[in-house]
Amino acid sequence: MWSLLALGINGIVGVGIFFTPNLVAALVPGRAGLFAYALTLLALDAMLGWLQRLYQLDKAVALAVASPVVDLRVTQVANQAWGVHALLPHGAIA
Repeated sequence: MWSLLALGINGIVGVGIFFTPNLVAALVPGRAGLFAYALTLLALDAMLGWLQRLYQLDKAVALAVASPVVDLRVTQVANQAWGVHALLPHGAIA
């Protein structure tokens, strides 16, 4: 139903979660928006986990570090799969 992808392109590190809205709607009728929100939280949580491991931070500190620099984006691609991405620009954390 959904997949997790970690990527690094053009100096941006990102965690993406891809899902198909019609499958989500079939699984949770009337609650697809809540499920998309949950996947957004999952993308952010994956980014926090990455920051914790990379910089040996606890989760609260990783969230404080991520808050001003990590971008959350929701995209739709041509094949009707949507993506939720947590992106960290290169050089955002020294």
